[in-house]
Amino acid sequence: MRFISFCHSLSQRLLLIQPLLVGFVINLFIAGTTWSEILFYCAVVAALGILIASCSYLAKTRYCQLQIDSSFTIERQLIDKIQHADSSFFSSYDSGHYRQTVNNDANDVSIFILTQCVSFATTLVSVIGTLAIILYLNPLTALVTVVLLLVSFIIYKQIQASAYKRYKESKELRSQYGSIELSQFTDVDFIRRHSLFERFFNQHYAVNQKLRSAIHEQYKLEFGVQELNNAVIAVFQAIVFITCAYQIFLGALQPGYIATISSYFVSLLGSITLLMEFGMAYQSITVSLNRIEQILDLPQESVGNIIPSENVNQITCTNVSFSYPHTNKVLMNNLSCSFTKGNIYAITGGNGTGKSTFLKLINGEWSSHLSGTIAINEDLLAQINQYELRKNTLGFTEQEPSIVDDTVRNNLTLLCKNQPTDEEIISYIKLFNLEKLLLGDDQNLDVRLGERSSAISGGEKQKIAIIRMMLMNPSVMLLDEPTSALDQNSVDVLLNLLKKVKQDHIILLISHDPKVVEAADHIVEL
Repeated sequence: MRFISFCHSLSQRLLLIQPLLVGFVINLFIAGTTWSEILFYCAVVAALGILIASCSYLAKTRYCQLQIDSSFTIERQLIDKIQHADSSFFSSYDSGHYRQTVNNDANDVSIFILTQCVSFATTLVSVIGTLAIILYLNPLTALVTVVLLLVSFIIYKQIQASAYKRYKESKELRSQYGSIELSQFTDVDFIRRHSLFERFFNQHYAVNQKLRSAIHEQYKLEFGVQELNNAVIAVFQAIVFITCAYQIFLGALQPGYIATISSYFVSLLGSITLLMEFGMAYQSITVSLNRIEQILDLPQESVGNIIPSENVNQITCTNVSFSYPHTNKVLMNNLSCSFTKGNIYAITGGNGTGKSTFLKLINGEWSSHLSGTIAINEDLLAQINQYELRKNTLGFTEQEPSIVDDTVRNNLTLLCKNQPTDEEIISYIKLFNLEKLLLGDDQNLDVRLGERSSAISGGEKQKIAIIRMMLMNPSVMLLDEPTSALDQNSVDVLLNLLKKVKQDHIILLISHDPKVVEAADHIVEL
């Protein structure tokens, strides 16, 4: 950042010297000086131009690196805030909207700081330096220039409020449009299955029309400002030329310096444009900064400080009650139960009785929203560092497991603290008949799954999640409908595995399959 500022500052100072030298050379020529002296100063002007271009090149190349790094830093900080947000935030979470917001706003803020702010500072110094030189050359011309600059500032202030409103509306609609557009791709199966083409088209078209109108109004303002700026430049330039001609006529200004002042004035007009653009950009970036601030201010998930033991002997729930925020439905009311090592527990109950929610509560999710207590061994769950708990002590297989864009090996060992051997991984692959993931090579664990994840069935995803759990080997295993998409042979394989490892684990599973429930040592009815 300092290097960019230095290069900008140096090039601006050199640009101040260049027109003065040009005017000086013209005056020498008029005065009848020697060709050698004129050629010398022309060479100096050329050398200055080369130096200015070199500074500009160095600044631009360094800028590219900084822009990428700073955008990623801002984006990563915002993503971390979202990922660590309180569970209630995800009740109305729109991933497409936040993806668009984070990506666009991080880039906009990075570009604004690296270009607009640096340019604003160096341009402001350049404006002051230019006015000082014009004042030295001719005070009246300097006074006229200052008055014209003030008029430009007043004109800009009149359009400032309108600019902010239009930029805000446009940015919000762009994020909304991005979210709706994303759903046109992610929900293709759903759209086709229920023939919802017209409905999704209408939704897409409606938000497009709103965005179209907002962008039209924004561009009307931008084009209006640009043309107003062109008109102002034409009028101002005429006024300055008249002033310079008058001063030359009076003998108060050397003729050669009209070229200097003309060049300076064009530069000042460019600076006015840049300063006005900074004001417009500031209005736009204020919207981005406000949205970034909203993400940075998100309530974060409450986690304790106690580092949990990796060996859990007992989980105790005492008078646990829970309902999701902003709903009146009570899912659990004064539930008390306990789970001990060496047992498989089947969590049963009708739809909507909170079975999956109960596993999430054990997993430390929503812990700040429940009443009653959950204890892991002797430590209250609310006081335990729940991220460490999930990383090292608890394992969770979801109803709809996720496949990451990575190799088979890394997908299966995603949760492992210690890397298992290839033989161990391959044995599980064969046990669950997942050899097709290896594309015909039984030893090739480095085949990527990301590009093929859409072709992986629900049952295969469940098998991957189960293998992850087994390779992680956590003290507490939480399985949410692990057999809902499995074939009967795979169900038998899973039950045999759970019975084999239960002696050293606490296993809680949800299932509507009578065979799975019968395999449990205890049943907890919700």
